[in-house]
Amino acid sequence: MRFRPVFYVLAVGLLLGLWAPQTALAAVTVTRSELNGGQLRVEGQGAAPNAAISIDGVVRGTADSTGRFRIELANFSSPTCRITVSDGTTSAQATLAGCTASAPPPPSPTASAPPPPSPTPTPAAQGATGSISIVPGGNGSGTITSQPAGINCTITSGNGSGTCRAFFPAGTVVRLDARPAADTRFQGWRGLPGCADPSKITVFANTNISCQPGFQLKFYVCHEAPGWVATAGRPLLPPPARFIQIHDGRRLNAHVSSILHSKYSVAPARPCA
Repeated sequence: MRFRPVFYVLAVGLLLGLWAPQTALAAVTVTRSELNGGQLRVEGQGAAPNAAISIDGVVRGTADSTGRFRIELANFSSPTCRITVSDGTTSAQATLAGCTASAPPPPSPTASAPPPPSPTPTPAAQGATGSISIVPGGNGSGTITSQPAGINCTITSGNGSGTCRAFFPAGTVVRLDARPAADTRFQGWRGLPGCADPSKITVFANTNISCQPGFQLKFYVCHEAPGWVATAGRPLLPPPARFIQIHDGRRLNAHVSSILHSKYSVAPARPCA
């Protein structure tokens, strides 16, 4: 009778061992994996009880208390037709039944016909540059500058000096500014290709864009002879007809006119040179 307590202890321990829940499997195992028409179905076991189950690093479901799991997803794709299933502790890879792996891109041909020329240049990749050139126009003088800085071209009597060509990164939008000299008027820009609007010129890679400003010397009256004026083959013109000499900065031009000289004079009158 003295051994009865020991017997009770052994009996209770045996019963507790029988009633204890089964432990989870040692590692995640995928028992079913298939992909049909974008519909994914994955089943497995061996996960930690109630653990979050991830597929390719994204949580997609949860295991039950025994470590089993079943996951179904729509609109799923896999270019390799292989997935990695994990419970955060262990993982397993599986091949998707019904899945077709994406074909690799075809190899580049060893030789091919040259591509057709592009009708319009386009800004190139980072690091490429293009240029803008100033072509002098007219017989006057002035200065052309750019924003961003680069061009600083001085035009004197139709001849350019200084920086009349500059390079800019491809894709840069450049603005050109024209400032005429005191004896010159600015007549605008000649519409050369790529320079239709000098306030916003887009620079293209490996391409030079030419822009031509028009600087024209002002005319001014340097002599008047009011009164009766005789002209070859024509009768005398009475006052206020005037014999007018107009100077354009390089030469004199004789005119007979009944119109006041202010029509011609766009600069203060000065002595004839």
